[in-house]
Amino acid sequence: MSEVNFEHYKIFYYAAKFNNITAAANYPYLSQPSVSRSIQTLELGCKLFSRSKKGVELTEGGKILYKHIDIACRHIFSTEEEISLMTEHEASVIRIGGSTIALQSFLNGEITKFHRQHTKLRIKITPCQPPTQ
Repeated sequence: MSEVNFEHYKIFYYAAKFNNITAAANYPYLSQPSVSRSIQTLELGCKLFSRSKKGVELTEGGKILYKHIDIACRHIFSTEEEISLMTEHEASVIRIGGSTIALQSFLNGEITKFHRQHTKLRIKITPCQPPTQ
């Protein structure tokens, strides 16, 4: 059995995000067979995708994995970006989450004012997703 690492999950993330193995291969600049092998490494007795001529679609098991991998990847990518900003531009990042209504009606104006006073700070705004059942 091959050892699973973050790269396998990242490849799965892009394949699920794009619903296409070829598009996933183009994003991290891998070959299509490499993407397929990475996905097979994750398929421990549970198929993650249904394949067709139009692309791929997540199976029920794939949907469960994607729900968790999506959160993890967004956190990791965001952290990488934050560290890059800090080291390259001596800037910090503030993360704000809230409902779409709160972000649009109240926070938008306040964030604009705050950013004018603190120009070196980067602000990342993430609308909160309602919990799924």
